[in-house]
Amino acid sequence: MDTGASVPVYATAQADHKYISVCAQNFQKLLAHDRLADADQQFADIQQLIEVDVKEHFTHEETRVFPVLLKRNLGEAVTRLILELQQEHIPLLARAKQLNDLLHHRKLAYCSTELWMIIANFLTDFQKHANKEEFLFALFPADPAS
Repeated sequence: MDTGASVPVYATAQADHKYISVCAQNFQKLLAHDRLADADQQFADIQQLIEVDVKEHFTHEETRVFPVLLKRNLGEAVTRLILELQQEHIPLLARAKQLNDLLHHRKLAYCSTELWMIIANFLTDFQKHANKEEFLFALFPADPAS
């Protein structure tokens, strides 16, 4: 994920959303087909998503996207939505850390239904959060100045 200054603020966030959404969809397909033979690679991909990508994405939003939107004084409803999204980052990051610890230390077997459900629930909640952000970004098609 490129968070460089040359990349427009919204474009980076929206590209992240597409990437993370594809990861979530691929994992949900894996769950639906119960392809445990692919588990090692899938769990490695999930760890990358959780350890690096989600954290970088939230940092980008917190430092570059949300401050720009808040400075625009776009109304009470938009401000409330941004504050709600910021608050959702906290428990999502905590859950991501817990999930990463489970995966990293293999506290649950890869074939554990409990582990698969924890991952599926995290990705579902993360996708709901991303959908709210997509709604916010759709309100402002022009990329703000960084």
